[in-house]
Amino acid sequence: MYPEAFVRCGPVADDVTIVDDPVVVVEVFSERTRNYDIFGKRRALHAIPSLRHPLLIEPERVLIALETRRPAGWLVRLFERLDDIIELDEPRLSLPLRAVYAGTALAGRGAEPSGL
Repeated sequence: MYPEAFVRCGPVADDVTIVDDPVVVVEVFSERTRNYDIFGKRRALHAIPSLRHPLLIEPERVLIALETRRPAGWLVRLFERLDDIIELDEPRLSLPLRAVYAGTALAGRGAEPSGL
């Protein structure tokens, strides 16, 4: 499994190309891999003990699903406005949707939800 991006905590050797302890994984859907990303990859991500937050990004509309591991299961929140900011508690970071979609055709849209 090769995500578009990941975050891990702690030191890592310069020559490491694979990590098994990410805390955040970013997946960007594509038409070709959408079903696998939603069903297969998502299940595999949930099986990673260190993973706290999978971020699933729609490239064709402003929509990011943030999943957060909780003791009782996964909490899913949807972000649909360019003015939204995703706040993660572990690791502590802020991710503005405007920055995620910068450089795309969606970046020029207003702050209204894209609709589902």
